[in-house]
Amino acid sequence: MATPALELLNPDLTTYVPVDLGAVATGADSAVVPIDLWYQRTDPVGEPLRDLLVLVQTEDPQRPDQGVARGLPPQDEYWARARWNGGDTSADPGQPPLVTAWQPLGAYRALAAPAIHAGCSRRLEVKVRPGGTQGGEYRLYVVVLYAEHARPLPTAPGRVGVRVGARDVARSAVVRGGRVSAADPPDATVRVAARQTLAAGRLGGAVGVDVALDQSASGGPLAAGEAYRAALTQAADGSVTVTKGAGAAAPVAPAPPVGEPLLAEIHIDHQAGGTSVIDPDDITDRRALDRHAAEPVDGELALTVFAGELLGHGTQRLWSRPATVPLADDATEWLWQDTRGDYLLTTAGVVPAAEGAEGPLWEITTAGGSVTELVDLRRPAAAPARLELAGAAQVGEVARLVVADTELQIDRVVAAIDAASGGSAGQTQLDVRVDGATIYSSHATDDQRPAFDFDAVDLADADSVPEVTIVRRGQVVTLHVLELPTGGAPTHVSATLLCHG
Repeated sequence: MATPALELLNPDLTTYVPVDLGAVATGADSAVVPIDLWYQRTDPVGEPLRDLLVLVQTEDPQRPDQGVARGLPPQDEYWARARWNGGDTSADPGQPPLVTAWQPLGAYRALAAPAIHAGCSRRLEVKVRPGGTQGGEYRLYVVVLYAEHARPLPTAPGRVGVRVGARDVARSAVVRGGRVSAADPPDATVRVAARQTLAAGRLGGAVGVDVALDQSASGGPLAAGEAYRAALTQAADGSVTVTKGAGAAAPVAPAPPVGEPLLAEIHIDHQAGGTSVIDPDDITDRRALDRHAAEPVDGELALTVFAGELLGHGTQRLWSRPATVPLADDATEWLWQDTRGDYLLTTAGVVPAAEGAEGPLWEITTAGGSVTELVDLRRPAAAPARLELAGAAQVGEVARLVVADTELQIDRVVAAIDAASGGSAGQTQLDVRVDGATIYSSHATDDQRPAFDFDAVDLADADSVPEVTIVRRGQVVTLHVLELPTGGAPTHVSATLLCHG
């Protein structure tokens, strides 16, 4: 759908008119055309315009001024290239920055953006690179949709499920974890939990870390009555970046670094003693997890479902911001996504009447006004490669394999034991190593290595966050038992590495 409040303008604020880029040689790039998408430019009030989708159409030579989505070489061969490259946020510095790599656009591919805030713009850049054996002169049209959660795809058997984003250079996000919490008792530090990350399509992991926030704002020490806000973001190398705002009586949040997913904003008051004291109420959770991740809403009978991209029933479904889904009490429900991209719930075991609903994504059990169990039922759109290691439960190396693929990215490690140990104390702890080095590099400060208490009821663990996430052909992957309970032990242990090529 189109909206009159959204304008496509040239950088000089004149109305954008499709231009003929002329003849471009096969395999060569045309000139870059910048287009500024402005929302509520002269009336900067209201909610952001969310879930934008940029399409490209090509003028049909047989029907001047008529654009088509498919059937012409520029569309079918994906000649168009587009990217986001900044924008104007002077009216609302809270608009998250957006810079992406060039992406091909055509018959079944579009460029997505989460939102444009009122009074702000996003800079779209477009160029053409003819492919195939023919060049020629064509005129391309840029089409912008909003609140567009689903669009058709060509039939492709097997392409059903959640897109994980591996090797997608346009995807950077925190995939799971990363919640920021105050110290107990409160002090000058906050704790950033272990998290799995995606940086320009490369999977990574980072252990939990404490971040200290002093009494100095970006412009210098706070004065009495002042405060500042700090943005905590996830850097590509796994570290946490702290960006401070200016000190003020009513401080505003600073713009986070380009390309770094936001974790939280922290409000720091002036403290007479010179040391910050950060209470839980000073922390605003700003995570926008990927892959339709879900978490219970604190203190409410509801579920937060985060952003994600899903393929199913001939559609690509996009959702770019957290959604709150109310839950029934004392019930077990399944969460689905319909062809419009909206979430819906059914009683567990019941398929929705809505045609094309995809899922279930999550199974949620509630009791006494809260979520008591959350089971992950998401399926990846592309089947992962599985590196399976298993052996007898004895201290030391129990299994090994040699990687045959050129390169794999470790998405998740699923560790398991065959039964409760029957012991009286202690735990079963496992380790996975690549060429002799543990994939849990920082275990001395935050031990993510899978562990099962001697009386464990849950015999599988998929929550560990490895930091070594790339394995290549010829490398040796091994499973080790580090520790077994006293007075009895399981007989069999395993670790399955779910990977993407």
